[in-house]
Amino acid sequence: MKQYRTPMIWFLMFTVVPTSASVGQGQLDFDSLNRLSMRHWRARSTQFERAWVQRITKLLTKRMVGFPKDRQISDLAVTIVRLCRKYQIDPVLVLSMIHHESSFNPRALSVMGARGLMQLMPGTAQFVIDHLLDGKMRTSFQGGSIREQLEDPFFNVTLGVAYLAYLRNRYTDNLPQFLAAYNAGPGAVDDRLDPKLDLGPSFERWRAVHPYIQAISRSVEMIRSSLGFQDHKYFKHVSIAK
Repeated sequence: MKQYRTPMIWFLMFTVVPTSASVGQGQLDFDSLNRLSMRHWRARSTQFERAWVQRITKLLTKRMVGFPKDRQISDLAVTIVRLCRKYQIDPVLVLSMIHHESSFNPRALSVMGARGLMQLMPGTAQFVIDHLLDGKMRTSFQGGSIREQLEDPFFNVTLGVAYLAYLRNRYTDNLPQFLAAYNAGPGAVDDRLDPKLDLGPSFERWRAVHPYIQAISRSVEMIRSSLGFQDHKYFKHVSIAK
């Protein structure tokens, strides 16, 4: 299998260049902004990134359940790759979380009320919109029911990856901790890290107290195999310790 080298361009942050025809009188919804951003990405994407999109498209085609008829699976693959480039998150990790959280069902609903591909709570989604997105993107999400919008795979993944990156930064790249925070909430993780509770941050202890991390580890191996990768080094955060 031909190996691609990661070019320097992936270090660039993804930006959106709106056009007056699309923006109109200052009104820009998420769908139109997403179309603009994908056109911009395609114009600047590399051969390496396009190879990722092709592999992810094949995986999604096989696994997605109830994908909206007015959407394109290839566009979702583009969205995942460009978000991972922007936030420096491994796409295998994102796909593994989608697999574990929702089994690739955009309408998945947990007993706690988490919704969509990455199983976001409405309150978490609102936090991401209010605090983690730039002004243009935040404006594009205003209006409509968050609960309903979370069933849109593009909306859900956009917020989910941004939230995952926020947690990674909050826990200074400690993978077990930020995965646990994604599952149980930052407050629960902070409590577990309290030295009075005698719970250190080592992976072994987190495996013992948080089965979620074990499940994601298994999903990572499965998704990596499904994509045809034995190993890869695309983004900074590429592996979960065994």
